[in-house]
Amino acid sequence: LLSGERVLIAGELSDANGTLSQAAAIADLTAAPVVNPSISGYIRTRQGEPMGQVEVALSGSQNRATFTDSTGFYQFDQLQEGGSYTVTPSYDVEYANGVSLMDVILINKHILGVQPFADPHELLAADANNSSAVTTLDMITLQRLILGMSTSFSAHTSWQFIPADYFFADPTNPWLSPPPELRQVGNLPADGVDALDFFGIKIGDPSGNAAAP
Repeated sequence: LLSGERVLIAGELSDANGTLSQAAAIADLTAAPVVNPSISGYIRTRQGEPMGQVEVALSGSQNRATFTDSTGFYQFDQLQEGGSYTVTPSYDVEYANGVSLMDVILINKHILGVQPFADPHELLAADANNSSAVTTLDMITLQRLILGMSTSFSAHTSWQFIPADYFFADPTNPWLSPPPELRQVGNLPADGVDALDFFGIKIGDPSGNAAAP
């Protein structure tokens, strides 16, 4: 039987006295709607540029992976209603992208107190050695990359991703309450979840000159 078909239902009815009577009715078949919720969002740089080719991993009730398109959009379809999921982006290539002597100078000015970073994203970008602070070791890490003495960061990824709506309790110290690098969805509703967005921060590039992939 298919949705939309009409069927004849016939049978016998019995009253309180046990008297039987014939009965018939026509019923229209309607299939219950299929629920396939999705999770989607956009990944952009902290300057708002879309990031394509970012790998996005889905784990939890189902495990999958996809890549953002040229607009920075990603989507996971055919998910389980009520499921629990974790979304984690990553892009760990092209370490030297956007890293220049200007970034070393800006870090030096911050350390000396001449021109401190005012944006928490700049502070995260300047922490090239992932020590939860901006120090001369970050300058050395960038200098080695610029001079070709290294091709990557020994303790950090090329890009760090944080939820786009993350609120920094203290913008001058983003490590006080480190931002998560993933987003979680519990009890996925039938209509899914969209706008699960991320900002990408190019490590080693507090000046913000890196080209979006």
